[in-house]
Amino acid sequence: MKKNLPYILIALGVATVVSILAFFDLYDSFEHRLLDMRFKSRGLVEIRDDIATVDIDTDALATIGKWSPWSRDKHLPVIKAAGEHGMDAFLFDFYFIEDSDRKLEYKVLNEIKDSAMYLDDFKRLFPDPDNDLAAASEKAGNIIFAQMFKPKTKAQAAKSAKERTAVMDRRLLLMKEKNYFRKILRKDSAKYSTIFSAYDIEAPVDVLIEKSDGVYFFQSDPDPDGLQRRFPLLMLYEDRLFPAASFAMALKHYNVSFDSVEIEPGKYLRFGLPKNEDGTVIPDEFGRTEIHIPINEKGQMVVNWAGAWKDKNTGKFDMMHYPYRKIKEFQDIEYPNYVMAEYKRIANSQFAGNIKAALKPAAAAMPNDRKQIITTAKKLLPMSMAEAYIRKNPDKTAKDFKKLPPF
Repeated sequence: MKKNLPYILIALGVATVVSILAFFDLYDSFEHRLLDMRFKSRGLVEIRDDIATVDIDTDALATIGKWSPWSRDKHLPVIKAAGEHGMDAFLFDFYFIEDSDRKLEYKVLNEIKDSAMYLDDFKRLFPDPDNDLAAASEKAGNIIFAQMFKPKTKAQAAKSAKERTAVMDRRLLLMKEKNYFRKILRKDSAKYSTIFSAYDIEAPVDVLIEKSDGVYFFQSDPDPDGLQRRFPLLMLYEDRLFPAASFAMALKHYNVSFDSVEIEPGKYLRFGLPKNEDGTVIPDEFGRTEIHIPINEKGQMVVNWAGAWKDKNTGKFDMMHYPYRKIKEFQDIEYPNYVMAEYKRIANSQFAGNIKAALKPAAAAMPNDRKQIITTAKKLLPMSMAEAYIRKNPDKTAKDFKKLPPF
């Protein structure tokens, strides 16, 4: 016994130290420091230029107006840009939870010439930001809005939840109809009990749920020191499992449903890429036929830190950043080119390139752009006639093509 006493004391001492470290979460702190050191020693990594943020910076606040927040109609240009220029998805990471006030400016009343107006005519004078935003989102077809959860604290019971209002009940039902979450069967409730969970939900206004391409959360779960080393890909709310916006966008990119994702808390999220009609799978750009994302028991993945927002030594950014004002200006400048491209697409796909025959269908497809369509047609018609002449008479010269037919 005396011979083994030193070893017993050493074992008890080690056990005591380990217990103290575990009790005060010192292990986690040590692990976090090591992770930070590894990322810093790795240096900057190559980033994709097709994933970017649109930054509401000081320039935007100076030119568009101070954030209080902005009226929702100010976001229409970036939504139009997202739809007109083929973005895979555009996510708003701020909330449109309350209905907008419909306010009529005094200068609008001063512009009215008709002294006798019906009530409905007067109502139409009031701006309708929510429906305008929804209509633009529906037309773009790739707009995602943010929802918000209130995460549970450690002190809250696992099944605790705040009683929802009738409004949130209605919005949750709309999200169910759009298949924006999946229900957890009672037999699987223990399996998902460790997932990052919330006791309350706040979803955007009804019309945005109905007309958008998705409503997802983007909240993080920072470590005790405030750094966000892991990002939750899942949120558990009552018996519903929601995907994070980033995860949902990845699923849309691969054309995979959230219901088909295999979830093993503490291990991974996994899904296979869709199959062709012949049963084969086309690999993605990295040669993968299956996506495997390691997660912890809370459903969080380690953030692959790309570096500081702007590196002091190289001047490189962590990812592509576009100023909000530049996207707004780009949409305005490029709009005539967009209309021309759509006009040509309709003419080529439906009328064998006949610009004149495509005029009415193009106007019907873009009813709010008739003036621009007429301008575009006047530009395209002479060029199409010249092209047809060249194809028919390849040996002729420009001198032989003396006059364009009238439009």
